[in-house]
Amino acid sequence: MPVHVLSEGAGPGAQVPKHLSCVSIALISTRTNCSDKTVKGKVLRKCPLVSSASGDFILKIIVQEEASPPDASPQNPSINVILFGAIAKDFDGAVNQGVRSLCRQTHDVDTF
Repeated sequence: MPVHVLSEGAGPGAQVPKHLSCVSIALISTRTNCSDKTVKGKVLRKCPLVSSASGDFILKIIVQEEASPPDASPQNPSINVILFGAIAKDFDGAVNQGVRSLCRQTHDVDTF
């Protein structure tokens, strides 16, 4: 389950595939279909990757939505994300705390 990350340093040529759409964190709920969705934001906190005796991985991150257009609310919402298994390990290696990034995951799991 790969995690694809476009960071600030990716340059102007880096583009999000056209089949993906950006969604605001404020619009995400337990009823939101997050397949092929992206969230543009900054990783405020990345906790240490935890591995269990059975070899599974767990990672908690907090992502704050990047500044919205000037006419939007002055608050930038954030979301707590718990990742499990291979995606936790992949994300841990691909993203650093404090880096703005656009992350996606194309399965029926909440995306970042």
